[in-house]
Formats: sequence, structure tokens, C-alpha cells
Amino acid sequence: MRFRPQDGQFTDLDEIRHHRPPNCVVRDGDVDYREIISTADEYAASGRNRHVIWETAAGVKFALELIPFRMPAGAVAVTVATQATAANGTVTTTPSQEGRSLNESGVLIAATEEAEDVAGLMFTDMYYHVTDQNELYRADDVTSLSEGDFLWLIRRGDVEVDVTAAVSDNAILISSATVAGEMQTAPAIDTTGTIAAYNTSLLQNLLGDANPRALGLGIAREAIVGAGLLNIRLLLPPRHVRTD
Repeated sequence: MRFRPQDGQFTDLDEIRHHRPPNCVVRDGDVDYREIISTADEYAASGRNRHVIWETAAGVKFALELIPFRMPAGAVAVTVATQATAANGTVTTTPSQEGRSLNESGVLIAATEEAEDVAGLMFTDMYYHVTDQNELYRADDVTSLSEGDFLWLIRRGDVEVDVTAAVSDNAILISSATVAGEMQTAPAIDTTGTIAAYNTSLLQNLLGDANPRALGLGIAREAIVGAGLLNIRLLLPPRHVRTD
């Protein structure tokens, strides 16, 4: 799912006024600048989430619950897009992490990621604002996320995620065992092996919405015959103030 200005628009549902759309990244060096930190603190310090409607150009509406996230100290930069410059100077940005999620350490989710350790799904298209000498804003494409950057991640809602293989409708999704950031179908519950094997497979088929230690991240809302983008209902557990 793309989130460019030409693809649709966001509407905030919360009482707090936001000066920037939720796919706007605030660079580390700018987080304490002007009103940015006040908005960030009201959410990050209190554990509050942000609720928005994304309405596509075709009029389709998606209700999304977002969480504030700051790339942790020491986090390795995550490339989220590449850019190519044509002979006439036109720059084309191509997203490279569409449908992929970050964990609380600021890296792409990996195999057997527990739901409580998944921070959320990244927006496909992210921007940061640069102020020129005339105090005019322009939106620049974000190509990487670095230590200290402030952004919003999708925590719950109907979204598209990247999956590594075929998925059946209504299947439980867990983090991919082979591709960082992506998801796959949870294996069937093991009822013929050991108790340990049963318990492991049971956690893979439980949603984090019901048990934060579970591995289930969402439910497929359609079927797909191979790897690609899949419509799912993302159901990560409620996220409160983190102290770790």
C-alpha cells in the first residue's frame, strides 16, 4: 500500500493537533526543534497511540492505530528506499521495505519474533521536511532510518504486508523464517509430537492481541498463491510505556 500525497490523505481522529502527517519522519537532530518534541512527548512519554483514517484517492478508507517510535541508541541504519537520477535531473524514489515491520530494537523483524517485541509496520512512503531560508517547507523522500529518528509505525488496522509464500484466507501470520521484515503462515498446531512441540506451535497460532508472548501478528483477509503483498488485519498487542 502506497502513502504518497497523490495516493490519498490522512485524517487525524485524536484531540491533539498534529503538525505533520504520520508518515513524516523527524530526523534525530530536529527532534528537539520547535513544536516537534511536544507532540512526540505527549505520545511517547504517556504511551498514547495515534488514530488516523487513510482515505485513498478512490475513496476507500482504512482506520489505522499508530505508535510513536524513536530509533534506539546504537540502531543500525535501515534502508527504506533507493533513488535514481535521470539525465534531466529528475529523481525517482523506489521504496525497498514495502509491507515490512520493525521490532523494538529498530531492526527488521526476524524469525520467531514475539508479538510484544514487534514495534509495528512501516509506512511504504516516508518523508521529512526541510525548512529553507524563507521558512518554507518542502517534503523530501526518506531513504533510510537512523539512530534517534522519530517516526510513526502502524500497530493495528487493515494493511498490506509482504509475505514469503502462499497464504490462505483467514490464516494466522507470523514473522518470516527466511526474509527479515516479512511474514508467513503459522505452521499447523503439532498434536502428535512432544508437549514442548505442541506448546511452541500453539504460541505460533495465538495472536499477540490475546497473548503478548504469542507469535501471531495478524490474520489474512485474502488468499495469495505465492510471495507478495497480502491484505491482513494487523493485531499487535496494546503497547504501553516501555522502560527497557
